[in-house]
Amino acid sequence: MSAIKLYTGRISYRGKDKLDITVWKAKTPAGQLLKPSWEIVNGHKYDGLSDEAYTEAYFEMVNKRYLGNVHHQQILVNLLKQDSLTLCCFCNASKFCHRHLAMYIMIEIAERRNIPYVFMGER
Repeated sequence: MSAIKLYTGRISYRGKDKLDITVWKAKTPAGQLLKPSWEIVNGHKYDGLSDEAYTEAYFEMVNKRYLGNVHHQQILVNLLKQDSLTLCCFCNASKFCHRHLAMYIMIEIAERRNIPYVFMGER
């Protein structure tokens, strides 16, 4: 098995490996698993939720979706069987964004499942 190339990118990216994980438009099962909740997004955007609190809430939310459901686990593992994967959101590359947190989760899954990967950075 060759290493999957992992990227993050803006929603405008048009490659075949794009995975929309926006709170607005995530439609695929994998996108639904990795998108944040409106509560977290709005708390960060309007109510002063810190980056640290957002990170904690996001990881807790995704863990609840992922850990308790074998089907959900397989959905994310299957993403890592592609040649490449780009996690996409609206945020600018230099801004705090959940796509970087989601990438951390995907890397953690790859490491725990002994799936070879190379993190390529932002597209």
